[in-house]
Amino acid sequence: MLTYRSHLIAREGWRLIATVALLGLVLQISIGIFVAIPFWIITLMLCILFRDPKRQIPPKPLAIVSPVDGRVSRIDTLNDPYTAAPMVQIELRKGIFDVMAARSPMEWKVRSSSNG
Repeated sequence: MLTYRSHLIAREGWRLIATVALLGLVLQISIGIFVAIPFWIITLMLCILFRDPKRQIPPKPLAIVSPVDGRVSRIDTLNDPYTAAPMVQIELRKGIFDVMAARSPMEWKVRSSSNG
């Protein structure tokens, strides 16, 4: 089984959340709570946006897992423009409150490459 160490907040959001929260704290101490309330609301919204819950990955080798949370909105069969091989395209739609973290959906190896 693949392991994925997750924090409560994705690493990419730490700096932005800390900056807005620190600004809110400075404004609250220096000016007052009413001026800082928008910054606390933005901090809360950023924490919701950058949340990164643990995801259960199946123990099957080469299993394909959805890279994001959401709903399947369309499935098409197309031809790959690089290899002309048939492929399946799956379109996912995310809601505003779905987790925005994207993960690697599968294990794979590059067999060949071309500079076309």
